[in-house]
Amino acid sequence: MRNMEKKTGEKSALIESLIGNILETLVAYEHCAGVVNRVCHEMKLSDSQFMILNYVYDGGKSMGDIAYMLGVAKPNATPVVHTLETLGYIRRDQDKNDRRMMIITMTPEGKECHDVIYARLVEVIGHELGSLNMSVVRKANSAVAVLKDVAGGLMAPQRYKG
Repeated sequence: MRNMEKKTGEKSALIESLIGNILETLVAYEHCAGVVNRVCHEMKLSDSQFMILNYVYDGGKSMGDIAYMLGVAKPNATPVVHTLETLGYIRRDQDKNDRRMMIITMTPEGKECHDVIYARLVEVIGHELGSLNMSVVRKANSAVAVLKDVAGGLMAPQRYKG
């Protein structure tokens, strides 16, 4: 029993430390999100629209997958997808295996728009990170990759299917 209490206390302390680290990290995240927002608006897109372009860059995704990635219900993702479709950056195709499903894919115009925004983000954020030495950049890249994996695992049980 005593061992169980010790593990519970250690876990609580670790979770409290994790929350503190997340809150401190949010400051840097908010700054980066602000840069993404500003660069996207230079191209007359919202950051959500760019995130969709980035998400479908390597292949088609379902509306359910896009909604999950955005952290919204499918009906809330539809207007964002519709705007990108109207701009000619994506298209909706019927899934060959399930005719009820629509697959969102990128058009050549969408790829060009994505690439311009991405290059600008690399330029702006790269300039800000340019003062860091390679060791710190490697550690930051590894830490963010782990955080992305953990965040994906935390969200998986809440995934909106469809």
